[in-house]
Amino acid sequence: MCNPHAVNQDWGKRNLEELGQIKPKEPSMRNVVSRYGRLGEKMPLSGLMSHYVWKKGYGECPKYIQRYKKQSIAQHQHSLAARKAAQKEALGAQYQCISPHERQQVLDNLKHLRDDTMHKFLLQTFALDNQTKLRDSVLLDTALKEFERQIDIVQRHKVIVVKKCNTGPNDSEENQLIPT
Repeated sequence: MCNPHAVNQDWGKRNLEELGQIKPKEPSMRNVVSRYGRLGEKMPLSGLMSHYVWKKGYGECPKYIQRYKKQSIAQHQHSLAARKAAQKEALGAQYQCISPHERQQVLDNLKHLRDDTMHKFLLQTFALDNQTKLRDSVLLDTALKEFERQIDIVQRHKVIVVKKCNTGPNDSEENQLIPT
């Protein structure tokens, strides 16, 4: 006996195949037309819809602006490099680095001056009874502090840059220490 439903037994597979072939429905574009949230359909040619948002190059910087930015950045970097080269050339004529031997000599001289100043400071009388003794004591104390600061700077920095200065047309070139 033939079952009338036997012909349609494969309906589950057929439904799955049909569902696989169906494309999802694209939602229509809507906009809110009232302050209470009522939705209205946008008409594509009404002017309410911004077509340019869906253009191919939307949101990208135009090529002529990109070229201009690259040119301006390159020009800025070139001017910076030229300025740095000019400064380096000017500084090369005005400044120089001292050698480690000269650095040690400067350090030894500073320590010797500090020791002489400390000796003068210790030779002072205990009672500072007048303004002259008080002034000399204060001057020696500030000189000692300055020597300690300069010695610390020279010891801390391995490379020291000094400024070249001419004292006169007939004098030899002398270097002046630049505290950093």
